[in-house]
Amino acid sequence: GWYGTELQADWKIGAWGRLLVGAEGQHHKIYLKNFDEAPALDYVNREERFQIYSAYLEEEVRLRENLIATGGARRDIYKHYILEGDQTTPRASLVYQPENGRVIKLLYGQAFRVPNSYELFFCGTGYNFICNPNLRPETNNNYELSYDQVLRSYLKGSLAIFRYHVKDLISLTGVGNGQRMFENVNHVRGTGIETGLQGQSASGATSYLHYTYQITQDRETEEDFFNSPRRLAGAGWIVPLFERNASLGVEGQYVGSRKTVKPGERIKAY
Repeated sequence: GWYGTELQADWKIGAWGRLLVGAEGQHHKIYLKNFDEAPALDYVNREERFQIYSAYLEEEVRLRENLIATGGARRDIYKHYILEGDQTTPRASLVYQPENGRVIKLLYGQAFRVPNSYELFFCGTGYNFICNPNLRPETNNNYELSYDQVLRSYLKGSLAIFRYHVKDLISLTGVGNGQRMFENVNHVRGTGIETGLQGQSASGATSYLHYTYQITQDRETEEDFFNSPRRLAGAGWIVPLFERNASLGVEGQYVGSRKTVKPGERIKAY
């Protein structure tokens, strides 16, 4: 479980800008236990507590009536965690609206992920997993250019081109003698395009359709990365009920074929 608090201040700077400043604190408690009853054997039995302290800043500037630039950064500090340290993640955007119903966005963002409890602690007695206290956080740099347009009063479309780079991706690797260990071994890059349509009727019913094509590769081998399908698609319909106090929806998804961690094996599309 966890609990936390957050403070945030938002200032409007004249008619051209806005400044957002905030701070956040979280306390986490993790209890991990995995065992056999007969014969009695504890695989994992440990308790971990740690804190996360964060501060962030974001500024929005209206360069022209139809052009807005935004920039900011966030700093997260981990205390009393097996991976004590800090991460700073910037972000920026440029939004241009040449006319009503059309929006062009240029986006950049960085994110990170610390190793989770499974990757850090499920190892040792009874397992063929070796603990790795030297795991580092994954980092991800994302770039995106998108275009949105209202096609009809009830229909709008979108098109986006994106690229991302993942560094120090955590993967499960074999280390010999049938044992495995989580390591920072992969640098991955992905490039793709996403398009979609969304419509809304006068009654409030919403329907949507989207399709994504992406190529995700290991930067060292330039081979397709595992568990990364090239094609994804989805469609759905949502209708409001009881004077829009509730809703009913249905959704379908398509996932293209993809490699698995086993050499030469692929999962079929579904």
